[in-house]
Amino acid sequence: MANAYTPYFPPITPYVLPRENFDNMIQAYGIQLAWAKAHSCPCVFGNLEVQGTPDSGCKTCFGRGVYWDGLSTPFTGLITFIHQTQTPDEPGSMASEQQGIILRAEPTVTIPFMGPGTTNATVWAQCSLYDMIVETQAISRFNATLQVGRQQTLPFVQRVTVAPSGAVTVYDPVNHVVVPVSGYVVSGSTVTISGYPIDTSYTVEFSAAPAYIAYHRSGAPAHTRPFGAIQEPVRFRMQQLDLWTRSRGAGDIPSI
Repeated sequence: MANAYTPYFPPITPYVLPRENFDNMIQAYGIQLAWAKAHSCPCVFGNLEVQGTPDSGCKTCFGRGVYWDGLSTPFTGLITFIHQTQTPDEPGSMASEQQGIILRAEPTVTIPFMGPGTTNATVWAQCSLYDMIVETQAISRFNATLQVGRQQTLPFVQRVTVAPSGAVTVYDPVNHVVVPVSGYVVSGSTVTISGYPIDTSYTVEFSAAPAYIAYHRSGAPAHTRPFGAIQEPVRFRMQQLDLWTRSRGAGDIPSI
């Protein structure tokens, strides 16, 4: 006779399982991720208007002060949510008209070692603060406000899809209505419109892979502890790219 209840399994962490077993569990039940290395942009100190502040017109970092390499080969990792308050709410996200995307729990990425020569081993050794982690297969719908002659690149740039019509709109201040734009050009993650004066704001609806920024190490990195090189999985706390960008207060770019 089958049991009439579901057995409870306590949370499994690297402190319960040996490293090899934990790595194999992530490989079996994790999700496909990709990693992009971060770089500090020289525009922070090359900005002639406000030195020490990212240049809002920089075409490399787009006013963030940080830019990234291309994505690594996909690897298998784990994204979990760390609650900040003791509430019965499930972890997830909500949208606020005033603040944008709000995560009710803090996403944390776990990167296993998985042995020399693997993509996991490279990410495990190299991943650091401000690096980008992308859920390559979790395509979602986003909106971004761009500006003619200023910021014309979408904030999410991985696996971007913009519909051939109806995805771009501008505001008509004379008639006080939103007007669809026809004939816009999409090149990668850059969307340009023609026939509108510089500084005209326009909104783009698009689909892309969600991207996160690692902003805090979760505990001491196991592989740098003083008692020896231990190839335990490493963890970073993350924030979604658009919300992380807002929190940096990087200039006056409309998409931020």
